[in-house]
Amino acid sequence: MKRGTRIVLFIAGLATICSVGTCGIAIAAADSLPVIAGCTDRGAEPDVSGVLDDVRRIREEVPGLSQAISGHYRWRETRPRTCPDLYPMTYRYEGFAVLPPDLSSELAARGQPAVLPSVPEALREYAPAGATWVKVDELYLDPASRTVWFDYTEA
Repeated sequence: MKRGTRIVLFIAGLATICSVGTCGIAIAAADSLPVIAGCTDRGAEPDVSGVLDDVRRIREEVPGLSQAISGHYRWRETRPRTCPDLYPMTYRYEGFAVLPPDLSSELAARGQPAVLPSVPEALREYAPAGATWVKVDELYLDPASRTVWFDYTEA
């Protein structure tokens, strides 16, 4: 066997050994790689906020509620986080907001009688007592209290 052939075979063998060794190390360390990369275990469930009352956020995030006077809502992540995060998180906003009288009247005129969907327990205390709901677009409105229920997921 020529010397050049031996050198090529030696280098090929060395490359194979290095590749197998690298794969073996990666498999053995698979559980600790996220920690090494700076990732923390977020669990399998998406995050859910507590009840918030930032009306500015409602005005900015929920279509049709730019004139809201007050509100109580929560946000939820639409999927569990991954590590690393491969794409931006989207959020779902759900809650109650109070509208000014003129906007409430305008929406009520377009609404159809409806039954309010299931409200998360954390938000139930903010629903008006004895409400009569009408559905307008994706909102549920109680004209008497000028309160709307919204359930909006970012696009």
